[in-house]
Amino acid sequence: MKALADAYADPNDKIGKAAVVDIGPVKNLARPVTLEEIKADPSFKDFPLVRISRLAVMPVSEAEWDGIEERLSRARPSAWPAVPIGRAGSLARSRACSSPETPA
Repeated sequence: MKALADAYADPNDKIGKAAVVDIGPVKNLARPVTLEEIKADPSFKDFPLVRISRLAVMPVSEAEWDGIEERLSRARPSAWPAVPIGRAGSLARSRACSSPETPA
């Protein structure tokens, strides 16, 4: 994922302290990588997505992203639902955006 524009004030924050960043994908993955796949891999034991269940956007290190991309070469077990995961970088908060290149 990449930031599509600079951060701006969150229109839903009545206090005026929060900011939002519109994000979009850099490229499409060959297939979704499921949360179950990530949780089943011991190398992701410290990954925030595994440790903190209510994350929407989180930092992803280069090593973690490489591990996610490596899983794309493995067949996904058909019993697991697809939960797409995209790289968002170190964004504290995001808002869904739509454009011709980025479906909402």
